[in-house]
Amino acid sequence: MDEIETDADRVPGAASVLALYVTAAPGDELGQRRAEGSRRRLQGALWTASIVLVDHVFSDLAVLERADAVDVDDIDQFDQFDADVLWVLPELPPALVDQYDVRFTRRFLAAAIAVTGRLTAGWIPPVCVAEELAIRLLLNQVEVIVDLHELDIAPGWRGLLEGAFFEDLEHELLYNGPADDLPAPGVLGETGQSVDDWFIPFGEPAPTIPYLLDR
Repeated sequence: MDEIETDADRVPGAASVLALYVTAAPGDELGQRRAEGSRRRLQGALWTASIVLVDHVFSDLAVLERADAVDVDDIDQFDQFDADVLWVLPELPPALVDQYDVRFTRRFLAAAIAVTGRLTAGWIPPVCVAEELAIRLLLNQVEVIVDLHELDIAPGWRGLLEGAFFEDLEHELLYNGPADDLPAPGVLGETGQSVDDWFIPFGEPAPTIPYLLDR
């Protein structure tokens, strides 16, 4: 646990955000000390989770690139979405699994690097659906770390972090139903999904890295 708390200093971009959400009542000194401890442990867990997430996306990309190298055309034939083979892609919306190819995984890797990089700099909210999903997977990994190390953190911490990092939770709708019934991002009343939609910026100008934009 000491190492995790030490790592908290490596993610200053998260500190100011968490300070607004992991709090205690004014005048509650014990509560304030507990909140500070929770914030530091969460920051340390975010640091470790960021490394693990990016490493796992790299690993998944290597699997897909090997599949391409042996001319495996049918994703189902390769059975690469077995949880024993891949780490991250099985955690993405299952309705679009047939679109998780090498190009997509490279772009998703860039999104994961972009959002985790902001934890060490000035935090800005996710600028596209892919970044929102990367944060979701990051929080999944934080859960693993919290449980593994039995970290003493304020109850309901996941909801607090979601409030800190997301403006809304609409991306969770992607986990409901088949691809043809999923809402098109930013277009109320329209349905149908392509993973390319996930990289469309929410607004202009888009404060994102060039690799995520259409080429």
